[in-house]
Amino acid sequence: MSNEAHSNKLIETLTKLVTLVSLCLAVFAAWKALPVDEEIKRLQAETQRLDLALKQADSELKGLESSRKITLELYQEVKKVIEKKTRVLRKKT
Repeated sequence: MSNEAHSNKLIETLTKLVTLVSLCLAVFAAWKALPVDEEIKRLQAETQRLDLALKQADSELKGLESSRKITLELYQEVKKVIEKKTRVLRKKT
């Protein structure tokens, strides 16, 4: 066997060895990533649930703020009417 043939055989063997090691690393990485992928999916679902809860709470808060504003406006109107009535009663007496 010539030196060149021996070199080619060695290069071919090393290439196959590197390919096998790369494949083993890829399989190991995929195996390690499976639990992480499940965790990511769980966290995404939790994020969606929390986002929905936040939107609902924001909607409720806006509703309460609107109700508070209407109540305050109504209070101010009633207060004006009472003050006006009080002034009219004082003028009569």
